[in-house]
Amino acid sequence: MNFSWLMQYDLLTFASLDSTNTEALKLARAGVKGNYVIVAKDQKGGRGRNGKSWTNAPGNLYCSILLEVNLPLKTLPQISFITANAVYESIELLKNKSNSPAKIALKWPNDVFIHGKKVAGILLESLNYSKKQYIVIGIGVNVVSIPKINNYPVTSLIKEGIPVQNANEFLNILICKFDNLFNSWKKEPNFTDIRAAWLSRALNLNEKITIMDGGNKVAGIFRDIDMNGSLLLELSDGEIKKFHAGEIITEQI
Repeated sequence: MNFSWLMQYDLLTFASLDSTNTEALKLARAGVKGNYVIVAKDQKGGRGRNGKSWTNAPGNLYCSILLEVNLPLKTLPQISFITANAVYESIELLKNKSNSPAKIALKWPNDVFIHGKKVAGILLESLNYSKKQYIVIGIGVNVVSIPKINNYPVTSLIKEGIPVQNANEFLNILICKFDNLFNSWKKEPNFTDIRAAWLSRALNLNEKITIMDGGNKVAGIFRDIDMNGSLLLELSDGEIKKFHAGEIITEQI
């Protein structure tokens, strides 16, 4: 295994945390310098977008990446797509070591699916504190166990035949992938390549979907994402409507 990323990040491991993102934000408010990876074997209060919870299950990966950065605010949402590509490529690397037929896809804006079932989620948060800028990237991956969730189908890497020993093995692969993608992007923040890679892996691209926008359902064809990561939906009258946030409800996954 390649542990070279440990030269760029301080690794903090915990038996149990309420939330790795909450812990990362505490470190940021303490004014820490540098980059951190925070990992918990058990996470009691993990959260996703819009206040949703991330359900805990044994043997899965619960981690957050804390970055001290100096980036234009408009570029920060791009980091979520960088992270999604890193998760995808990590699963793909393991998949290619086996005969697994797993079909991996990225669901806008921040989920990873295998065969239409959620296997990973990403939550990006930012904080400006004491003249410093921090980014926290929460990543949850169902490595071994399948959480009990009623709202949508879920799966795990093991269930889908992805040959991974444990959460630590996946963490190592993931941080290596993320570090390479992030540092390449940071040298020249250009969303073009990140966007193209993400779109080539996108679930339901050019298919009919429904988006929950607040309390409203909007149906159309998922045509693209723009240079800010907003989803572009073609309505029945041909109008292109832009969504900065929302939840995709697929006709059939």
